[in-house]
Amino acid sequence: MENLMISATNNAPEINFRVDGHFVLKGRIITENAVTTFAPLFEWIPEFSGKNVLFDINLDYINTSATMQLFAFLRILDENSSIDTITVRWFYEIDDEDHRETGEYYKEKLTRTKFEYVQSIEYK
Repeated sequence: MENLMISATNNAPEINFRVDGHFVLKGRIITENAVTTFAPLFEWIPEFSGKNVLFDINLDYINTSATMQLFAFLRILDENSSIDTITVRWFYEIDDEDHRETGEYYKEKLTRTKFEYVQSIEYK
């Protein structure tokens, strides 16, 4: 198994999923077809065999269809009993409570995944 690395574009985020269990989704998701954006993640994750996942989600914008795809992906992680711990670090701008609430909604729907909310002045 190899790391999954996809560079960001104007419409799609940087994807950096490492076999050591550190996953990064960073940038913005404004593509018209979020299924295409998330397809590589759904294809890669069945091969992942790590025990611990730290998932940094640092998105400055995510459209509605992408929020559904992200939740579906998080649910797959949450339901994977071969993973011992799953921690999501949810980055959001200080004045963007809507974005934080999206992370809180995901947390309520997932049973094993722990969430940490990280305020940032700007996305990096």
